[in-house]
Amino acid sequence: MRTSNRFRILTGPTVILILLISCALVSAAIASAVTASAATASTGAQKAAKQGAPKPEAAKEGGSKEGASKEKASMEGVKTMLKKIHWLGHDCFRIDAENVIYFDPLELKQGSAPADIILITHEHFDHCSPKDVAEIQKKGTVIVTTADCAKKLSGETKIIKPGDTITVKGVRIEAVPAYNIDKKFHPKDKGWVGYIITVDKTRIYHAGDTDFIPEMKTIKTDIAFIPVSGTYVMTADEAVKAAEAIKPQVAIPMHYGGIVGTDKDAATFKQKCSVPVEILKSEK
Repeated sequence: MRTSNRFRILTGPTVILILLISCALVSAAIASAVTASAATASTGAQKAAKQGAPKPEAAKEGGSKEGASKEKASMEGVKTMLKKIHWLGHDCFRIDAENVIYFDPLELKQGSAPADIILITHEHFDHCSPKDVAEIQKKGTVIVTTADCAKKLSGETKIIKPGDTITVKGVRIEAVPAYNIDKKFHPKDKGWVGYIITVDKTRIYHAGDTDFIPEMKTIKTDIAFIPVSGTYVMTADEAVKAAEAIKPQVAIPMHYGGIVGTDKDAATFKQKCSVPVEILKSEK
């Protein structure tokens, strides 16, 4: 009986201690379970977020598709613009857009469309022809040219030099260098020019009378008018190098078929050039 009573006396505190320890262990287990559950939920959320977020590759593909779309739209613009460009022989072009724009008008047909803007690259007679300019001038026609040409012309004239940019009737006009590097016909110190104009979001480069010069490597354009006849300007082979440095979407040969050069020069340029080439039929 004493042993039993002693056991009972000892058992009471022991049971309480055991219960306290058990409660503590259960609480710890519950806390651990809750923490683990929260961690699992967080991990799951992170995985879900990662799965829901676009993959870098997908984002890159999206960017590429957008770029391709822009490129396609630009090509459509170029194709539309080509229909508005008329080669009138030598270095003379007319663009029939919102504004009628002429480059280096020469030996124009009677009754040619009046000009809104006339761009003249330099003072040689086959580029700066006061008679032809007068033929297409109307009220409001603006002539953009170099200082030496301006002296020969009348009407509203804006003088420009290499590196200048102006806007005329909403058309952005950039003057770029044009000169010979191994000939004496077009010295660099004359300050004669080529032009880059932006029409209907299409950049058009008229090189003027020039060789393949270092500045061409910085030119960004969609359409490029490039001389190909040699003698006074670059040869067809040199024009190929120029076109491939500029990388327009379309190159158009000029400065042949009249004063110097033949259709063969244009054909050679097209045959050898990796850039798409469009040979326009002269409307002279």
